[in-house]
Amino acid sequence: LIEAMVLGTLAVSADCPDGPREIMMDGKCGLLFEPGNQEQLADIMENIASGKIDKAEYVKAASKNLERFNIDNTVKVAEETLLKIAAE
Repeated sequence: LIEAMVLGTLAVSADCPDGPREIMMDGKCGLLFEPGNQEQLADIMENIASGKIDKAEYVKAASKNLERFNIDNTVKVAEETLLKIAAE
């Protein structure tokens, strides 16, 4: 999903329990569908193909969201987490 955002591609993902919802900010930076719901996925893909979904809006939001995943922020979060665990 992050790679899709970096490439300026509209991300579409199953709304799994961990990961996609957080990465895509509850659907603001990409489209989520219920896991196993092929009809919902097909509707999303049809709406993308027909232009009913403004891809540019999602891509713009995703571009702004990417800062959370840069190397400096990722290292900072990992370090804070490890220090918190070590202190317990």
